[in-house]
Amino acid sequence: MSTFNLCKLLFCLSTWLTLSGCTSLFFQPHEKFYDSPSHYAIDYEDISLLTADNEQLHGWRLIPQKPVTHTVIFFHGNAENISTHFRNVVWLLNDGVQVILFDYRGYGRSSGVAELDGALSDIVQSTAYAIDQFAANTPVFVFGQSLGAAMTITALAKQPALTERINGFIFEASFTRYRSIAQYSLGNFWLTWLVQIPLSWTAISKHDPVDHIGFIQAPLLILHSQDDQIIPLAHAKDLHRAAPNSLLWITRGQHINSARNPDYRAQIREFLGL
Repeated sequence: MSTFNLCKLLFCLSTWLTLSGCTSLFFQPHEKFYDSPSHYAIDYEDISLLTADNEQLHGWRLIPQKPVTHTVIFFHGNAENISTHFRNVVWLLNDGVQVILFDYRGYGRSSGVAELDGALSDIVQSTAYAIDQFAANTPVFVFGQSLGAAMTITALAKQPALTERINGFIFEASFTRYRSIAQYSLGNFWLTWLVQIPLSWTAISKHDPVDHIGFIQAPLLILHSQDDQIIPLAHAKDLHRAAPNSLLWITRGQHINSARNPDYRAQIREFLGL
């Protein structure tokens, strides 16, 4: 077996194990920081939050050079840490938007071990903290990408006291159900194709975003690329149908790689009211 096929097999098997209960395998955290806002002359500050279960979360506040008009709280995808994801939203600073982003537990300089229930709790607590500490007198929007979008939907959907303080949500490249992603991942590799259905039926389901998104009353913008090679566009369409108050905008580019597209930026600016 080639090294490529072996790696793909291990990915499929880890996906199955993750979705059948070993959820920490779904996360791919890195402690090492690969980039910094300082490399781009961006003004920022390190921020931290002690969670209710005594984990220390690390984050950044990215500060625009013009007066702050809006606040975006950003939740990144499953790999690496904030040092490789902040560039997806740094362009917002040009419009006077401050960006608050935290690493989940187990990522970057945040303590603890990455796992789903803990990450969901981190999202709730860091959202409340960011609003309390940094978002006075500005509209607040929450932006999640990929796994960050899926987890944010589930984490905040049934937090009405918190979501009523949020002006809108942007969910990019989310999936609908963990079981669907398990079957899709397993079905894309010949060694696991025959067992894609029985193995996918062992997937967890209580945190499926499609079952939670309808509880969010604030305006929603759902973004998804028709070229996404990781999560098919059909997931976005299903989420849109489950959330009557949502807008669906289809973009181009690989998975969470549309930020350089002027039309993509224009759509987000319009949703933010910039």
